[in-house]
Amino acid sequence: MTAQERKDFRRVQRSRESWKKRAVNRGEESRRLRERRKEVDRSREAWRERALSAEHRATQLEMENRQLKSETRQARHLNPLDNTTFF
Repeated sequence: MTAQERKDFRRVQRSRESWKKRAVNRGEESRRLRERRKEVDRSREAWRERALSAEHRATQLEMENRQLKSETRQARHLNPLDNTTFF
């Protein structure tokens, strides 16, 4: 092998190593981004579930509140001290 061939061979090897390093880094970055996207999607879904659950609970509490107010109004109309029918 001549000196020029050795020189070319080393240059090609360095170029190949550089190319492989960039390719591996791109793969790692792609994997990191994919994992991050999955993490964000899971988090978003969890927050969505929490929001829907809270909305459902708020609706239930509003219905319960209306029912209790209605019962309170009805109880006010029935005055327990009104004994006029007793005498």
